[in-house]
Order: sequence, then C-alpha cells, then structure tokens
Amino acid sequence: MVLQGEAKLVFEHAEVVHLKKGDYITIPAHCKHRVSWTADHHETLWIAVHY
Repeated sequence: MVLQGEAKLVFEHAEVVHLKKGDYITIPAHCKHRVSWTADHHETLWIAVHY
C-alpha cells in the first residue's frame, strides 16, 4: 500500500501498474516485478506485507 507519493511497478510480462496514495496491490508469490519509477517531487512511502 502506498502511504505517500506515487510509484510504478513493472511485471515480468511488461504490465505496468501505477500506484498513488491509498492504492494497494496483491502480488502473487514468485511473480517477478520491479519498481521502475517513484515520484520525484515528494518522497514515496509504502508498506509491504509478506504472507
């Protein structure tokens, strides 16, 4: 969940997800992804829960 700022995640098959404050995403185990961008005009802060 993004608590502040914005970020973009890119998944293995080129899907891009743009997350803004308050957005969240559930990523299945072993799903390859990376952070490709975070907002440069303010700090991006998020929380990740692994279960």
